Amino acid sequence: MQAPLLTENDAFLSNTDAGFIVYRMPSLTTILGIPDRVLDKYMTMTFTIHLFVRHDLYEPFDAECKNKAKCTMTFRRSHTPIIYSLRPPVVYFNSVTSVWFDPKNTVDLITDLPMDELHFINYKIGGSLMDFEGFIDNKEPYHKYKRNHIAGKVGDQLPNANHDMNMLWEVGNANIQPIESVTCSFDNSTCYQAKTVPVIFSQDHNSGFTTGGQVITVKGHGFTGGNITAEVDGVPCEVDLDSVKVGEFDCRVASKATVSDLSKKYVGQHGIRQKTTNSTANTANQHVWV
Repeated sequence: MQAPLLTENDAFLSNTDAGFIVYRMPSLTTILGIPDRVLDKYMTMTFTIHLFVRHDLYEPFDAECKNKAKCTMTFRRSHTPIIYSLRPPVVYFNSVTSVWFDPKNTVDLITDLPMDELHFINYKIGGSLMDFEGFIDNKEPYHKYKRNHIAGKVGDQLPNANHDMNMLWEVGNANIQPIESVTCSFDNSTCYQAKTVPVIFSQDHNSGFTTGGQVITVKGHGFTGGNITAEVDGVPCEVDLDSVKVGEFDCRVASKATVSDLSKKYVGQHGIRQKTTNSTANTANQHVWV
């Protein structure tokens, strides 16, 4: 069976001219294409490694392994970390979320860790790195065969209804708990490991008039796809499609029959933090946006 190709990181660290290749093995479930529960009865699995070489100048071939003992790979369940879940699973650019995991016996293999490195190599949501700087350091203890959690910031990624996730250690990629890692709607019509949504950080005006017509610029992240709709205080705000970028868009506010009800409680959605702003200079034809 063919394992996945080298990642960009492994290719960068490899030196084929000098005769060595860096390759961190994917999980068994990825290699075999079967659920983890099917492998529960196995504590170890050993594979013989074959290197298939592709080159622009000659035909592909199988490279010969001169030392057969060095061409085997053994997976040990006791040294395979597990990802349980991402909480919260609905994220957006620069939001903070936590990874729940069990490092297993991997922690015993990592010694003399440099000051600027973590016990694991990285964690990705949909291929985008999370940033753990300021949240953890290499002195943070991880307990084997227990649930550990670490917090970090979500990286630069676009909205997606179902992103996969991956945690890379020196021993390879962690397994993902197949049931606990998935969040579903009440009717199971949508399920995901991680869902990325757009986020609004600010707008250049927070007040306007019931007559409408004011153009506001909304800044945030994840405004893509050409199907953006916006509302301001319950009335449509027509999006200027020519203005849409990943980080901002312009829209024109429609008219409103009444002024804003500042006593109303507004409930935010994932990706938006909402607050009410009162103005002592309100007039009869002015309303406040939130």
